[in-house]
Amino acid sequence: MRALFFVFLHLLVIPRIFAELPKGLRELAEQKYLRAKDQQPMVKIPEGQRFLGSSEPMHHASEKPMLYARTKAFYLDETEISSGKYRDCVTQGECEPAASLNPEDGYPATGVTFFQARGYCRWVGGDLPTEAQWETAARGELSTLYPFGATLPDSPGELVWDRNGPVLVHEGGIREGFGLLHMSDNVSEWTLDRARLDDYGRLLSRPLSEEELKDRRSEDPADLDDTADLGTLRGGSYATRFAGLLRATLRRELKRSEARDWLGFRCAIPEP
Repeated sequence: MRALFFVFLHLLVIPRIFAELPKGLRELAEQKYLRAKDQQPMVKIPEGQRFLGSSEPMHHASEKPMLYARTKAFYLDETEISSGKYRDCVTQGECEPAASLNPEDGYPATGVTFFQARGYCRWVGGDLPTEAQWETAARGELSTLYPFGATLPDSPGELVWDRNGPVLVHEGGIREGFGLLHMSDNVSEWTLDRARLDDYGRLLSRPLSEEELKDRRSEDPADLDDTADLGTLRGGSYATRFAGLLRATLRRELKRSEARDWLGFRCAIPEP
């Protein structure tokens, strides 16, 4: 009878566990998953309320205000998508060829536009992460200012940071946020939100409702517009010249039709 009970429990519980995963994801270990489409490892970012943005006087106005925001659970790529994976997508006729794609298969897929990056993420069943998702993942459960901790290390050598060129996507380094790699270094990354500028060409803060401004609280904040000309970028890169600019709150903008050799992407998939 005991054996029959465990067989029944297995049949009852295990399908429920796997039913909670997005289609095509297989669990590798706790909080870590493998995407079948492109064999990309993903990390689960649990639902929760965490700090976003900055209240530091010396930080850019576009990083403010600081919010206490709730984000729903989602899965985020452990590393940036590599050139090899992007090239496979092009070969299968699912992605648009990138004119300046990094030729090294094991390196980040730099030289892709917002639209090309988003096309890849949609091909694997997801999308680019929103700014809130990206920052939540980078700052980790404790909402630290930097993906690697609350402060800069005493020695710059402790950072996995190459100013001369990209480092390998899977090169060992500091585990950031929820166990992710290269959120602060390697290459910067496209996010899904649009960017808005003031009359002087300066990046504006994310738009918030009167209630959000008053309470400093938000639910899955996002500023989405598929027709917008400018997109937002997150994370430091090998081209970052000052370690302080590796902070997770820093926001930048670029025309979505443009590409850079210090800019790549990773994908997000919402929890069903």
